[in-house]
Amino acid sequence: MSVKLFNDFSGTATSLLEQLSKEAFYPDNTKRLKRRFKLAEGARLIGLSESYLRKLEAQGEIPVRSKTEETNYPTWSLEDLNSIRDKLDRNPCRAASDDPVRLQIINFKGGVAKTTTAVHMAQYLALRGYRVLLVDLDPQASLTSQFFNDPDEYITLIEDGEEVEIPRFPTLAPFLCGDVDTLQTAEGDQPFIYNTHWPRLDIIPSNLGLNRAEFNLPKLQALDPNFEFWTLLDKGLASIEDDYDVIIMDTPPALSYVTINGVWAANSMVIPMPPAILDLSSARQFFEMLAQTLEPIQEASGLVKEYKFIRLLITKFDGQANSREIAGWIRKLWGKYAMDNMMASTTVINAAGINMETVYEMQRYEGNNKTFKRALELLDGVNAEIEQQIRMSWPSQRKQAQTTMVL
Repeated sequence: MSVKLFNDFSGTATSLLEQLSKEAFYPDNTKRLKRRFKLAEGARLIGLSESYLRKLEAQGEIPVRSKTEETNYPTWSLEDLNSIRDKLDRNPCRAASDDPVRLQIINFKGGVAKTTTAVHMAQYLALRGYRVLLVDLDPQASLTSQFFNDPDEYITLIEDGEEVEIPRFPTLAPFLCGDVDTLQTAEGDQPFIYNTHWPRLDIIPSNLGLNRAEFNLPKLQALDPNFEFWTLLDKGLASIEDDYDVIIMDTPPALSYVTINGVWAANSMVIPMPPAILDLSSARQFFEMLAQTLEPIQEASGLVKEYKFIRLLITKFDGQANSREIAGWIRKLWGKYAMDNMMASTTVINAAGINMETVYEMQRYEGNNKTFKRALELLDGVNAEIEQQIRMSWPSQRKQAQTTMVL
Protein backbone atom coordinates (compact mmCIF):
# COMPACT_ATOMS: atom_id res chain seq x y z
CA MET A 1 0.00 0.00 0.00
CA SER A 2 2.66 2.54 1.01
CA VAL A 3 4.84 1.98 -2.09
CA LYS A 4 1.86 2.47 -4.41
CA LEU A 5 0.76 5.51 -2.45
CA PHE A 6 4.20 7.12 -2.67
CA ASN A 7 4.35 6.39 -6.40
CA ASP A 8 0.93 8.03 -6.77
CA PHE A 9 2.16 11.05 -4.83
CA SER A 10 5.20 11.27 -7.12
CA GLY A 11 3.01 11.08 -10.21
CA THR A 12 0.73 13.83 -8.91
CA ALA A 13 3.69 16.11 -8.23
CA THR A 14 5.15 15.37 -11.66
CA SER A 15 1.88 16.30 -13.38
CA LEU A 16 1.68 19.61 -11.53
CA LEU A 17 5.31 20.51 -12.27
CA GLU A 18 4.88 19.60 -15.93
CA GLN A 19 1.92 21.95 -16.17
CA LEU A 20 3.84 24.78 -14.53
CA SER A 21 6.85 24.10 -16.75
CA LYS A 22 4.76 24.47 -19.91
CA GLU A 23 4.08 28.06 -18.91
CA ALA A 24 7.64 28.90 -17.82
CA PHE A 25 9.71 26.99 -20.40
CA TYR A 26 9.64 26.97 -24.18
CA PRO A 27 9.02 23.69 -26.08
CA ASP A 28 12.77 23.03 -26.23
CA ASN A 29 12.88 23.03 -22.40
CA THR A 30 14.73 26.34 -22.29
CA LYS A 31 13.81 29.69 -20.79
CA ARG A 32 14.02 33.13 -22.35
CA LEU A 33 14.68 36.36 -20.53
CA LYS A 34 11.50 38.31 -21.24
CA ARG A 35 12.38 41.31 -19.15
CA ARG A 36 13.08 44.49 -21.14
CA PHE A 37 14.51 47.84 -20.05
CA LYS A 38 13.21 51.36 -20.58
CA LEU A 39 15.59 54.26 -21.16
CA ALA A 40 15.61 55.34 -17.51
CA GLU A 41 16.38 51.88 -16.16
CA GLY A 42 19.00 51.21 -18.83
CA ALA A 43 20.70 54.51 -18.03
CA ARG A 44 20.73 53.66 -14.32
CA LEU A 45 22.18 50.18 -14.87
CA ILE A 46 24.90 51.44 -17.20
CA GLY A 47 25.62 54.53 -15.11
CA LEU A 48 25.10 57.19 -17.76
CA SER A 49 22.54 59.96 -18.26
CA GLU A 50 19.35 59.40 -20.22
CA SER A 51 20.07 62.40 -22.46
CA TYR A 52 23.51 61.06 -23.40
CA LEU A 53 22.17 57.60 -24.27
CA ARG A 54 19.30 59.14 -26.24
CA LYS A 55 21.83 61.19 -28.23
CA LEU A 56 24.01 58.13 -28.98
CA GLU A 57 20.92 56.18 -29.97
CA ALA A 58 19.85 58.91 -32.41
CA GLN A 59 23.34 58.93 -33.93
CA GLY A 60 23.25 55.15 -34.44
CA GLU A 61 26.17 54.61 -32.07
CA ILE A 62 24.29 52.17 -29.83
CA PRO A 63 21.35 49.75 -30.30
CA VAL A 64 17.98 51.41 -30.88
CA ARG A 65 15.19 50.56 -28.47
CA SER A 66 12.33 48.55 -29.97
CA LYS A 67 8.83 47.41 -29.09
CA THR A 68 8.04 43.74 -28.45
CA GLU A 69 5.02 41.57 -27.69
CA GLU A 70 5.78 41.94 -23.98
CA THR A 71 6.26 45.72 -24.08
CA ASN A 72 4.26 48.13 -26.18
CA TYR A 73 6.90 50.83 -25.66
CA PRO A 74 10.53 51.08 -26.83
CA THR A 75 12.94 49.05 -24.69
CA TRP A 76 16.36 47.43 -24.72
CA SER A 77 17.18 43.79 -24.03
CA LEU A 78 19.96 42.83 -21.62
CA GLU A 79 22.06 41.90 -24.68
CA ASP A 80 21.56 45.47 -25.88
CA LEU A 81 22.72 46.88 -22.54
CA ASN A 82 25.83 44.71 -22.64
CA SER A 83 26.51 45.84 -26.20
CA ILE A 84 26.33 49.46 -25.00
CA ARG A 85 28.66 48.65 -22.10
CA ASP A 86 31.17 47.11 -24.52
CA LYS A 87 30.91 50.04 -26.91
CA LEU A 88 31.37 52.69 -24.21
CA ASP A 89 33.80 50.72 -22.02
CA ARG A 90 31.35 50.70 -19.12
CA ASN A 91 31.85 47.11 -17.97
CA PRO A 92 32.35 46.80 -14.19
CA CYS A 93 34.56 43.72 -14.47
CA ARG A 94 37.59 43.17 -12.28
CA ALA A 95 41.07 43.96 -13.54
CA ALA A 96 43.20 41.04 -14.71
CA SER A 97 45.32 41.50 -11.57
CA ASP A 98 42.27 41.10 -9.29
CA ASP A 99 41.28 37.66 -8.00
CA PRO A 100 37.79 36.44 -8.89
CA VAL A 101 35.45 36.35 -5.91
CA ARG A 102 34.32 32.83 -5.01
CA LEU A 103 31.26 33.40 -2.90
CA GLN A 104 29.67 30.52 -0.99
CA ILE A 105 26.04 30.82 0.15
CA ILE A 106 26.05 28.47 3.12
CA ASN A 107 24.07 27.27 6.10
CA PHE A 108 23.62 23.68 7.24
CA LYS A 109 19.91 24.29 7.93
CA GLY A 110 17.29 24.01 5.21
CA GLY A 111 14.65 26.61 4.46
CA VAL A 112 16.80 29.67 5.16
CA ALA A 113 16.61 31.04 1.57
CA LYS A 114 20.07 30.00 0.36
CA THR A 115 18.96 29.36 -3.22
CA THR A 116 16.76 32.46 -3.31
CA THR A 117 19.75 34.48 -2.16
CA ALA A 118 22.14 32.87 -4.66
CA VAL A 119 19.97 33.23 -7.76
CA HIS A 120 18.92 36.82 -7.09
CA MET A 121 22.48 37.83 -6.26
CA ALA A 122 23.78 36.26 -9.48
CA GLN A 123 21.11 37.92 -11.61
CA TYR A 124 21.63 41.29 -9.93
CA LEU A 125 25.33 41.15 -10.81
CA ALA A 126 24.62 39.97 -14.38
CA LEU A 127 22.21 42.89 -14.84
CA ARG A 128 25.08 45.21 -14.04
CA GLY A 129 27.47 43.59 -16.49
CA TYR A 130 29.56 41.31 -14.30
CA ARG A 131 30.59 37.90 -15.60
CA VAL A 132 29.04 35.40 -13.18
CA LEU A 133 29.25 31.63 -12.74
CA LEU A 134 26.75 29.80 -10.54
CA VAL A 135 27.82 26.44 -9.10
CA ASP A 136 25.02 24.20 -7.84
CA LEU A 137 26.44 21.92 -5.13
CA ASP A 138 23.05 20.61 -3.97
CA PRO A 139 21.79 17.29 -5.45
CA GLN A 140 18.23 18.57 -5.00
CA ALA A 141 19.11 21.04 -7.79
CA SER A 142 16.72 23.82 -6.79
CA LEU A 143 19.14 26.37 -8.22
CA THR A 144 19.50 24.49 -11.51
CA SER A 145 15.70 24.31 -11.79
CA GLN A 146 15.61 28.10 -11.98
CA PHE A 147 17.27 27.83 -15.40
CA PHE A 148 16.54 24.37 -16.81
CA ASN A 149 13.47 22.17 -16.76
CA ASP A 150 13.95 18.75 -15.11
CA PRO A 151 17.67 18.65 -14.17
CA ASP A 152 17.40 14.85 -13.71
CA GLU A 153 16.39 14.30 -17.35
CA TYR A 154 18.25 11.69 -19.42
CA ILE A 155 19.04 12.06 -23.12
CA THR A 156 19.62 9.32 -25.70
CA LEU A 157 22.83 9.13 -27.73
CA ILE A 158 23.94 6.70 -30.42
CA GLU A 159 27.28 5.05 -29.68
CA ASP A 160 28.62 2.27 -31.92
CA GLY A 161 25.17 1.90 -33.45
CA GLU A 162 23.44 1.44 -30.09
CA GLU A 163 21.27 3.77 -28.07
CA VAL A 164 22.83 4.90 -24.79
CA GLU A 165 21.10 7.01 -22.15
CA ILE A 166 23.18 9.56 -20.28
CA PRO A 167 22.21 12.37 -17.91
CA ARG A 168 21.42 15.62 -19.66
CA PHE A 169 23.75 17.33 -17.18
CA PRO A 170 26.87 15.58 -15.81
CA THR A 171 27.05 17.64 -12.56
CA LEU A 172 30.41 17.94 -10.76
CA ALA A 173 30.40 14.23 -9.90
CA PRO A 174 32.70 13.06 -12.76
CA PHE A 175 35.30 15.64 -11.72
CA LEU A 176 35.05 15.08 -7.97
CA CYS A 177 35.20 11.30 -8.47
CA GLY A 178 38.32 11.53 -10.61
CA ASP A 179 36.75 10.42 -13.91
CA VAL A 180 38.06 13.60 -15.56
CA ASP A 181 40.78 15.97 -14.41
CA THR A 182 39.44 19.30 -15.65
CA LEU A 183 36.27 21.37 -15.48
CA GLN A 184 36.67 22.30 -19.14
CA THR A 185 34.89 19.20 -20.47
CA ALA A 186 33.11 16.29 -18.80
CA GLU A 187 32.80 12.73 -20.13
CA GLY A 188 31.64 12.29 -23.70
CA ASP A 189 32.48 15.92 -24.51
CA GLN A 190 29.61 17.14 -22.34
CA PRO A 191 30.37 20.54 -20.83
CA PHE A 192 30.41 21.20 -17.12
CA ILE A 193 29.52 24.84 -17.71
CA TYR A 194 26.26 25.80 -19.42
CA ASN A 195 25.04 29.16 -20.66
CA THR A 196 21.74 30.31 -19.17
CA HIS A 197 19.05 32.53 -20.66
CA TRP A 198 20.78 35.39 -18.83
CA PRO A 199 23.67 36.99 -20.74
CA ARG A 200 26.96 36.79 -18.80
CA LEU A 201 25.48 34.29 -16.35
CA ASP A 202 26.63 30.66 -16.64
CA ILE A 203 25.98 27.65 -14.42
CA ILE A 204 27.49 24.33 -13.45
CA PRO A 205 24.23 22.39 -12.95
CA SER A 206 23.35 19.73 -10.41
CA ASN A 207 20.97 16.81 -10.09
CA LEU A 208 20.65 13.62 -8.07
CA GLY A 209 23.76 12.28 -9.84
CA LEU A 210 25.89 14.54 -7.65
CA ASN A 211 25.17 12.15 -4.77
CA ARG A 212 27.72 9.79 -6.36
CA ALA A 213 30.47 12.08 -5.10
CA GLU A 214 29.23 11.69 -1.52
CA PHE A 215 29.73 7.91 -1.78
CA ASN A 216 32.97 7.91 -3.75
CA LEU A 217 34.97 10.56 -1.90
CA PRO A 218 35.04 8.68 1.45
CA LYS A 219 36.02 5.50 -0.42
CA LEU A 220 38.90 7.31 -2.12
CA GLN A 221 39.98 8.74 1.22
CA ALA A 222 39.91 5.28 2.82
CA LEU A 223 42.15 3.93 0.06
CA ASP A 224 44.60 6.81 0.44
CA PRO A 225 44.83 8.50 3.87
CA ASN A 226 46.80 11.34 2.26
CA PHE A 227 44.02 12.09 -0.23
CA GLU A 228 43.04 15.72 0.30
CA PHE A 229 39.46 15.47 -0.92
CA TRP A 230 38.64 19.03 0.18
CA THR A 231 40.99 20.56 -2.41
CA LEU A 232 39.29 19.16 -5.52
CA LEU A 233 36.79 21.95 -6.22
CA ASP A 234 39.38 24.59 -5.38
CA LYS A 235 41.70 23.19 -8.07
CA GLY A 236 38.86 22.78 -10.54
CA LEU A 237 37.67 26.37 -10.19
CA ALA A 238 41.23 27.63 -10.55
CA SER A 239 41.27 26.24 -14.11
CA ILE A 240 38.17 28.18 -15.25
CA GLU A 241 37.87 31.26 -13.03
CA ASP A 242 39.75 33.61 -15.37
CA ASP A 243 36.55 33.88 -17.43
CA TYR A 244 34.52 35.23 -14.50
CA ASP A 245 34.39 38.08 -12.03
CA VAL A 246 32.25 36.29 -9.43
CA ILE A 247 31.61 32.59 -8.79
CA ILE A 248 28.61 31.90 -6.54
CA MET A 249 28.22 28.47 -4.93
CA ASP A 250 24.88 27.25 -3.57
CA THR A 251 25.36 24.45 -1.04
CA PRO A 252 23.07 21.75 0.37
CA PRO A 253 21.64 22.07 3.89
CA ALA A 254 24.14 19.60 5.34
CA LEU A 255 27.79 19.15 6.22
CA SER A 256 28.89 16.87 3.39
CA TYR A 257 32.02 16.09 1.38
CA VAL A 258 30.77 18.33 -1.41
CA THR A 259 29.92 21.15 1.02
CA ILE A 260 33.41 20.94 2.54
CA ASN A 261 34.86 21.27 -0.95
CA GLY A 262 32.84 24.46 -1.30
CA VAL A 263 34.07 25.77 2.07
CA TRP A 264 37.69 25.30 1.04
CA ALA A 265 37.19 26.60 -2.52
CA ALA A 266 35.41 29.77 -1.41
CA ASN A 267 37.20 33.01 -0.61
CA SER A 268 34.08 34.74 0.75
CA MET A 269 30.82 33.72 2.44
CA VAL A 270 27.27 34.88 2.86
CA ILE A 271 25.35 33.06 5.60
CA PRO A 272 21.55 33.41 5.35
CA MET A 273 19.85 33.41 8.75
CA PRO A 274 16.12 33.93 9.39
CA PRO A 275 15.30 35.90 12.57
CA ALA A 276 13.80 33.01 14.56
CA ILE A 277 14.88 31.26 17.76
CA LEU A 278 15.22 27.84 16.12
CA ASP A 279 17.34 29.31 13.34
CA LEU A 280 19.48 31.17 15.88
CA SER A 281 20.07 27.92 17.76
CA SER A 282 20.88 26.14 14.50
CA ALA A 283 23.33 28.92 13.60
CA ARG A 284 25.29 28.28 16.80
CA GLN A 285 25.67 24.62 15.81
CA PHE A 286 26.55 25.61 12.26
CA PHE A 287 29.41 27.87 13.34
CA GLU A 288 30.72 25.22 15.73
CA MET A 289 30.63 22.53 13.04
CA LEU A 290 32.30 24.85 10.54
CA ALA A 291 35.17 25.53 12.95
CA GLN A 292 35.51 21.83 13.76
CA THR A 293 35.64 21.06 10.04
CA LEU A 294 38.26 23.66 9.15
CA GLU A 295 40.62 23.02 12.08
CA PRO A 296 41.81 19.50 11.07
CA ILE A 297 41.97 20.52 7.40
CA GLN A 298 44.23 23.44 8.26
CA GLU A 299 46.42 21.17 10.36
CA ALA A 300 46.65 18.57 7.60
CA SER A 301 47.38 21.08 4.86
CA GLY A 302 49.55 23.46 6.86
CA LEU A 303 47.46 26.33 5.47
CA VAL A 304 45.28 28.88 7.22
CA LYS A 305 41.98 29.45 5.46
CA GLU A 306 41.29 33.15 4.92
CA TYR A 307 38.18 34.80 3.47
CA LYS A 308 37.92 38.16 1.75
CA PHE A 309 34.67 38.81 3.61
CA ILE A 310 32.06 36.94 5.64
CA ARG A 311 28.58 38.38 6.09
CA LEU A 312 25.45 37.23 7.91
CA LEU A 313 22.31 38.01 5.93
CA ILE A 314 18.99 38.17 7.76
CA THR A 315 16.46 36.45 5.49
CA LYS A 316 12.71 35.82 5.52
CA PHE A 317 12.17 39.00 7.54
CA ASP A 318 8.43 39.60 7.98
CA GLY A 319 8.52 42.83 9.99
CA GLN A 320 6.73 41.33 13.01
CA ALA A 321 7.78 42.26 16.54
CA ASN A 322 9.56 38.94 17.19
CA SER A 323 11.49 39.20 13.92
CA ARG A 324 12.55 42.76 14.68
CA GLU A 325 13.73 41.79 18.14
CA ILE A 326 15.77 38.79 17.00
CA ALA A 327 17.20 40.77 14.06
CA GLY A 328 18.38 43.28 16.66
CA TRP A 329 20.07 40.52 18.64
CA ILE A 330 21.83 39.25 15.50
CA ARG A 331 23.17 42.69 14.68
CA LYS A 332 24.27 43.31 18.26
CA LEU A 333 25.97 39.92 18.64
CA TRP A 334 27.76 39.80 15.28
CA GLY A 335 28.33 43.52 14.76
CA LYS A 336 30.03 44.41 11.48
CA TYR A 337 29.54 40.88 10.13
CA ALA A 338 25.74 41.31 10.09
CA MET A 339 24.54 42.99 6.92
CA ASP A 340 22.65 46.28 7.14
CA ASN A 341 20.09 45.19 4.53
CA MET A 342 17.74 42.28 5.07
CA MET A 343 15.98 39.96 2.64
CA ALA A 344 12.31 40.37 3.38
CA SER A 345 9.64 37.70 3.05
CA THR A 346 7.45 39.27 0.38
CA THR A 347 4.43 38.26 -1.68
CA VAL A 348 6.39 39.26 -4.79
CA ILE A 349 9.06 36.59 -4.26
CA ASN A 350 6.30 34.02 -3.68
CA ALA A 351 4.42 35.14 -6.80
CA ALA A 352 7.58 34.89 -8.90
CA GLY A 353 8.22 31.38 -7.58
CA ILE A 354 4.77 30.17 -8.60
CA ASN A 355 5.56 31.22 -12.17
CA MET A 356 8.99 29.57 -11.94
CA GLU A 357 10.63 32.99 -12.21
CA THR A 358 12.73 35.24 -10.02
CA VAL A 359 11.83 38.80 -9.11
CA TYR A 360 14.50 40.09 -11.50
CA GLU A 361 12.87 38.16 -14.35
CA MET A 362 9.40 39.62 -13.85
CA GLN A 363 8.40 42.13 -16.50
CA ARG A 364 5.29 43.09 -14.55
CA TYR A 365 3.51 42.21 -11.31
CA GLU A 366 -0.22 41.52 -11.25
CA GLY A 367 -0.60 42.95 -7.77
CA ASN A 368 0.08 46.40 -6.35
CA ASN A 369 2.88 48.09 -8.30
CA LYS A 370 4.21 49.78 -5.14
CA THR A 371 4.59 46.34 -3.57
CA PHE A 372 6.61 45.19 -6.57
CA LYS A 373 8.88 48.24 -6.51
CA ARG A 374 9.41 47.85 -2.78
CA ALA A 375 10.43 44.20 -3.23
CA LEU A 376 12.91 45.22 -5.91
CA GLU A 377 14.33 47.92 -3.66
CA LEU A 378 14.83 45.44 -0.83
CA LEU A 379 16.57 42.91 -3.08
CA ASP A 380 18.71 45.61 -4.66
CA GLY A 381 19.71 46.83 -1.20
CA VAL A 382 20.92 43.38 -0.15
CA ASN A 383 22.77 42.73 -3.38
CA ALA A 384 24.29 46.21 -3.61
CA GLU A 385 25.77 45.69 -0.16
CA ILE A 386 27.39 42.44 -1.32
CA GLU A 387 28.48 44.08 -4.58
CA GLN A 388 30.31 46.70 -2.56
CA GLN A 389 32.14 43.98 -0.60
CA ILE A 390 33.06 42.29 -3.88
CA ARG A 391 34.45 45.51 -5.37
CA MET A 392 36.33 46.33 -2.17
CA SER A 393 38.08 42.96 -2.43
CA TRP A 394 39.56 44.05 -5.78
CA PRO A 395 42.55 46.40 -5.41
CA SER A 396 41.69 48.05 -8.72
CA GLN A 397 38.24 49.13 -7.44
CA ARG A 398 38.73 49.33 -3.67
CA LYS A 399 39.14 53.07 -3.38
CA GLN A 400 36.04 53.88 -5.44
CA ALA A 401 33.97 51.14 -3.74
CA GLN A 402 34.68 52.60 -0.31
CA THR A 403 32.89 55.81 -1.22
CA THR A 404 30.13 54.66 -3.58
CA MET A 405 27.40 52.03 -3.64
CA VAL A 406 25.55 51.55 -6.93
CA LEU A 407 21.92 50.37 -6.72
